[in-house]
Amino acid sequence: MHPNAERLQAAYEAYGRGDIDAVAADWTDDVLWHVTGTTPIAHDRRGRDEIMEFLGELITMTNGTFKLEPQRYFADDEYGVVICNSSATIADQQIAGMTVHVHRIVDGKVAESWFLDERPLEEDAAFQAAFALIAAKA
Repeated sequence: MHPNAERLQAAYEAYGRGDIDAVAADWTDDVLWHVTGTTPIAHDRRGRDEIMEFLGELITMTNGTFKLEPQRYFADDEYGVVICNSSATIADQQIAGMTVHVHRIVDGKVAESWFLDERPLEEDAAFQAAFALIAAKA
C-alpha cells in the first residue's frame, strides 16, 4: 500500500474513533475542503478552524449519527481517493450511500479535498429540512 494510502487509512480510522485531532494532524495549515450542495452547510472551508467548525455543524445537524465506513484506499504521491459507505439521520430522514473522497496531498499532508456523494439531491433536501426545523425553533 502506498504511504499516502496508509496515512489516509490511519486518518479515517482516527475519525471513526472520534479522534479529530489525529485527523487534523495530517492537514496542511491552509487545507481546503470543497463541500458540495445547495444548503448553508455546503461551501468551501479553508484551514483547520473552519473545517473543525464544519465538522461540529455536521455532528449537530445529524445528531451525531453521521458515519463513514471506508471500503477502499487508493493513493500515489499527489492524490488519494477513499471510497466510503456513509450514513446519517438528518431531520428524521435516513440517508445512506456511497461517497468518494478525493484528497490532494502535498508532502504527506492533505492540502485539498473534494467530497462526492451518490445521492446529493436527497442529502440537500434532508439538510434543507434540518435548517427549516432549526429556524422554526429559533
